[in-house]
Amino acid sequence: MKKILYVLRSIKGEGMTITIPILILLFAVFTYFGLDVYGYMSTKQKIRSVASETLEIMKADNGYSYETEQYFEELARDYGLDPSQMIVTATPQRVQRGATVSITIQTTYKVLSLKPFGKQVTAEIDVFQSGLAHTYFRS
Repeated sequence: MKKILYVLRSIKGEGMTITIPILILLFAVFTYFGLDVYGYMSTKQKIRSVASETLEIMKADNGYSYETEQYFEELARDYGLDPSQMIVTATPQRVQRGATVSITIQTTYKVLSLKPFGKQVTAEIDVFQSGLAHTYFRS
């Protein structure tokens, strides 16, 4: 350890040859981690947009149906998301007007910036949206 500190503090110029590549590596890792944070936030915003659009369809149809599921999957693909990696929980169709309809989407985001260090980290993304059904059914 003393030898490493001696080389780093040496005034002969030898220390900078080791310090500069280490600093560049650390800068690259922190920059890449910042991109991962941006990727996480961007993915969460995309899922929130897909959930919001799907909820509007659910409010008009009074719940989540097969057609709504197809719309959700198509919209997710349009946003660049993989619907097979998402868990969707929603209010089933045929609720009465004024009843609450909700959709919850869960997925994981893989943090790739720590992969060079041998770490596999995933972050959970949970999005919840709710609203009121619009159509009145006569009984």
